[in-house]
Amino acid sequence: MDYYDDLETRAPQAREAALFAALPKQIAHAKKHAPAFARMLADVDAKRITDRAALAALLWYASPRSSSCNAKRRHSAVWRLWS
Repeated sequence: MDYYDDLETRAPQAREAALFAALPKQIAHAKKHAPAFARMLADVDAKRITDRAALAALLWYASPRSSSCNAKRRHSAVWRLWS
């Protein structure tokens, strides 16, 4: 079978490592160039989003469905992640 390039045939672990290595730059770019992301991620250090757990916490933290009644719990989760 022909593939576009070698990136398509990487081992899953190599693919995940490459994606997470690039993720902080993408988050920083979004914060800089998209006002909505800048507001949602204002307190987030993009350099610290380098694995699945950090990404999951970030997605939960930035979710528009996170109601204000969860603010204390959300703050606690973020504090543990970024402090």
